[in-house]
Amino acid sequence: MKRILILVFVLGWNVLSAQNLVSVTGEGLVKVMPDKAVIKVRVENQGNSAKEVQTLNNQSIDAVLKSLKSLKLDSKYISTEMINLNKNYNYETKEHYYVANQAIVILLEDLKMYETVMNKLLDSGVNRIDEVSFLSSDMEKLMSVSRKKAMENAKKKALDYVDVLGQKLGKAKTISETEVHRPRPMYDTMVMKGASQESQQTIAVGEIEIKTQVSVSFELE
Repeated sequence: MKRILILVFVLGWNVLSAQNLVSVTGEGLVKVMPDKAVIKVRVENQGNSAKEVQTLNNQSIDAVLKSLKSLKLDSKYISTEMINLNKNYNYETKEHYYVANQAIVILLEDLKMYETVMNKLLDSGVNRIDEVSFLSSDMEKLMSVSRKKAMENAKKKALDYVDVLGQKLGKAKTISETEVHRPRPMYDTMVMKGASQESQQTIAVGEIEIKTQVSVSFELE
């Protein structure tokens, strides 16, 4: 009987402890102008012969890499992401055909070169642009700022609740990062620094957002 009473007491204390908390979510948002771009492009050829389409792809990729080299881009920022060769079937013509793909990823450290690089890629044989994303050189630092802002926001929310009740906020008991949004473009048209007003502009480079959400439980005193 004594053991049962102790067990009941412990369980009851745990329930009361769990109820003596205020749980909130906080959000931290940082906006910054990007200074880098990641460009993902692809060369794709289709034909009746596997060897033929692969040869065409190899020739195009060779031209693409040579054109990038002519721009003095560091080779360590240019990489092959994917190569594949598929055999497909056309149900209308009742014939097989082959598709060769090769994807290349370029890390562009100078956004002023974007238009030049894209023109070179298209002129040399690239026929698919899969993705262009913008980044900042200070990503880790900005992520840290975003996390701190999220915690400050969570604490402010918790204080708003407990102040109304005339209570005090105690220590944080649990902290979890519930969601992280890494950079996504916010399109705000601008002319890139260093580019002339007459030059052609095909992208709108605006601020990127770095957002962190946290869930925090504080003790009530």
